[in-house]
Amino acid sequence: MQEVDAMAQVVNSILKSNGFTELSNEDFNLKIKYIFGRIINPNSENKYLYINHFDKCIRGIIVYKIME
Repeated sequence: MQEVDAMAQVVNSILKSNGFTELSNEDFNLKIKYIFGRIINPNSENKYLYINHFDKCIRGIIVYKIME
């Protein structure tokens, strides 16, 4: 998950340098619900919300190792 955190910092920096303003938590949660049909639980200890477009019932992050 370190890669995801690092990429999020880079993306955040790029967006801000191009004038993007962050949504409030309430507006962000409403957009996630509208677009993906998922409700973000503000009391959740999970740092990420996983959305599986193939199977709505799978809610855990799936990580694959790259075999060399």
